[in-house]
Amino acid sequence: MIRSYCLILMISVSFLSHLAHSQELDSTQIKTIQLVEHLTYGSGKSFFTDNRLFYKVDSSYTLPWAQKSSISNAQYQEAMDSLKANASLSIKTGTYSGTRLQLESYFPAFITDEIRDRFELEIVGGQLNHEGKSYKPDQEGSINFGSKFYTGYKDGENFDYNWVTLNASFSVDREPIEGDFSGQITFEGQVVTDYEYALVTPDDIGKEFTINERTYKVVAIRKNQVALEELSPIEEGKERLDLDFVNVNDDSFKITQIPYFELVKMKEQDSTIQLNAFGTGQSTMSIKVFEMFKANPDLTMEEFKAEMHDKFVEAILSKDQGRAKMQEMLGQKYILVSNAGPIDKLYFYKPVIGIRQQLVVEMEK
Repeated sequence: MIRSYCLILMISVSFLSHLAHSQELDSTQIKTIQLVEHLTYGSGKSFFTDNRLFYKVDSSYTLPWAQKSSISNAQYQEAMDSLKANASLSIKTGTYSGTRLQLESYFPAFITDEIRDRFELEIVGGQLNHEGKSYKPDQEGSINFGSKFYTGYKDGENFDYNWVTLNASFSVDREPIEGDFSGQITFEGQVVTDYEYALVTPDDIGKEFTINERTYKVVAIRKNQVALEELSPIEEGKERLDLDFVNVNDDSFKITQIPYFELVKMKEQDSTIQLNAFGTGQSTMSIKVFEMFKANPDLTMEEFKAEMHDKFVEAILSKDQGRAKMQEMLGQKYILVSNAGPIDKLYFYKPVIGIRQQLVVEMEK
């Protein structure tokens, strides 16, 4: 629900910029104001309302940095060399998938399944050519891991090898393109070798922490939600939190949301359960709206309109772009992080890439 408010609100505010040069409100502008009022009010109301929570505890969860690797950095480096040596490219087409570039390779036998959680791959250069036209595949794609098994007999002994295989797919064009492609692509393989992380508990209001060279301040904590202020310079349109986060209990078990189908069954026994119960996610809220509801959590829609309606109208009628005017009126944004259950030990973290290696792969003709 929070993410929905945020997404629709951003779309609505962006729409204001297209209406800003009119000096009279037409029916479309009036509807836009009403929508922005409704969504802005809803985002503030939801944070300062104590909703009923539905969650469960995952006792099988392990914090990423607590998972000790059985593979050394030197072995990971050897694995990257093997991946490069065994790589091959092909083109796959389909009515719905369009044209996609496939990279296939495999890791040496000593690499275990833990590589699935530690390996990342992206395209950093190169192009494909087809009938005089060049194509640049998407930077990011999808990765699937599998296995390749071989057994044999040598020198009086049985032996077997089990390789972890990799199949990565990147979009080239939305339409299927038949025929041969040529060219070469430069990939970058990355292995996560460590994590940066910071812990936030219910007693940490006012705490500052730095991850990935960006500093945040804990502004407020309410039941299952945390409001953060980013203290580092923020680029316009990038107010979102570029971090992973997980909420655990004292045993480091993950507090997570109940699957939707289980919630439906629970509602059959308890009609008061809302199927749009809060899960895990993030959104943003302007400081102006945050402070209004902080001062008066029971603020009604009528009271909110009395304070804000004229300002929304002013934004539309401003000669400047409506989005900039809204930003001026509502101020910077807080980042809101929500969890299915009450905040206990909330970890913010970022993987540290310790090994990077480029793979230059030629398209075979």
